[in-house]
Amino acid sequence: MNDLAHGAGLWRGVVATHPRPGLLTYAAPTSLDPMTHADCRVARQVEMEDFEGMASETVTMPELGESVVEGVIVEWLVQPGDHVNVDDPLCEVETDKANAEVPSPREGYIAKILVEVDDVVEVGNGLVVISDEKPEGVAEPSPAKEPEAAAKPEAPSSPQLSSSSEAERAGRSGNSLDFSRPSSDNGPSIHTGPPPTRSAPAQQQAAPKQQAPAPAKASRPDRWLPFGHPDGGKAYRYPQPRVEDGDTVEKFSRRRHMIAEHMVISQSVSPHVVTVAEVDMTNVVSLRAAHKGRLKSQGIRLTYFAFMLKATCEALREFPIMNSVVGDKQVIKKGALNLGFAAETEQGLVVPVIRNADELNLIGLAKAVDRLATKARENSLEPDDVTGGTFTVSNPGLRGNLYGGAIINQPQVGILRMGEMKKRPMVITRDGQDVIAIRQMMYIALSYDHRVIDGVTGNGFLYRVRELLEAAEFHVG
Repeated sequence: MNDLAHGAGLWRGVVATHPRPGLLTYAAPTSLDPMTHADCRVARQVEMEDFEGMASETVTMPELGESVVEGVIVEWLVQPGDHVNVDDPLCEVETDKANAEVPSPREGYIAKILVEVDDVVEVGNGLVVISDEKPEGVAEPSPAKEPEAAAKPEAPSSPQLSSSSEAERAGRSGNSLDFSRPSSDNGPSIHTGPPPTRSAPAQQQAAPKQQAPAPAKASRPDRWLPFGHPDGGKAYRYPQPRVEDGDTVEKFSRRRHMIAEHMVISQSVSPHVVTVAEVDMTNVVSLRAAHKGRLKSQGIRLTYFAFMLKATCEALREFPIMNSVVGDKQVIKKGALNLGFAAETEQGLVVPVIRNADELNLIGLAKAVDRLATKARENSLEPDDVTGGTFTVSNPGLRGNLYGGAIINQPQVGILRMGEMKKRPMVITRDGQDVIAIRQMMYIALSYDHRVIDGVTGNGFLYRVRELLEAAEFHVG
């Protein structure tokens, strides 16, 4: 086994925009960058083996971003027996970050496809075997899951699971389907489908078949059960809602399903604490108004969000523990300050990342937000645009949003959320006298991971952001 991803380091390669909208193509790696999460990462773990007497290589699921540990096979672009060259696309993969095509690391022939369309494949697990010579009598791809599931006998007394692989997992664990898919003995899970049938013993469920049953999918690795995850939790089942006349049922998209998983996991592993501050944004409003027209003529949109990002950067440098990620019983204080921000797209929520955000001035941050938000709307974000974040800021918009606590973007330890700005009468001190004045007020809410961040630190960080915004001593170029 030549474990380049977890042993010697991580491959760094070139990323090019694919001619098909929303897809990325990973070029062959150009250098070895040990133990880094910078730039685009294509972690390719390959295994040299003897396939029917021919030298072959197993191409595995690449690492498509920090905290991305699996992908869904959307489409196979090759078939057994096909000849491929280096960098020819093998399959299209979807994650909650972006869609990408997995390239061939070598020239050869497709000897065997190991997974099917719609399979969820973890990083490092095999996708396809490529051999030096064209195999003789290569088996065709295994049949689709739907016919296989339809051919299985149904137990009349209880509903069935949606697929045989899910039924096998449920039967082995003794619990219901696990939505977040940690192993059943390592923490709570949420079941979102009907309860599986358990009336028949395992021997009866394993009906005689001519062909060997498909191997069970590997359980989620320990990285999905980070430090502090409760051990030994049981699955929670809630009654399934009934579909009635007039209802519209929309199946989760792949990306929405993965987003849902990550939200559940984040809430499960991180004890969220939300603290709220009220900020007087009047000085920021005046500063923006003084420069907005001039910058607009230069094609620069100076938004309030840029001021929030700048204040966050300065506060993070004063509270470096907030710019951390959680590992296995350890906290990693990141040297780089890479700010993520939530962006809504037609496919769902994505979090583009502004790298080295603390090195940008107010105008640079405004340009970066505009550039990445445009790429998100056009579905053209690259892996480097959505990985490596160390802290996240969310701006849900101006309509009816007083404040709210956001869910932490794992493995970070905090996320800051803006509220709606409104004019309100406030008591302020002017020339030593208390007066009532109309001020531009906004609430901001910080969600932090109480495993790492104590209340004093979390409150101090939020208070510092407030101070910086109220002073509004920002340089506008």
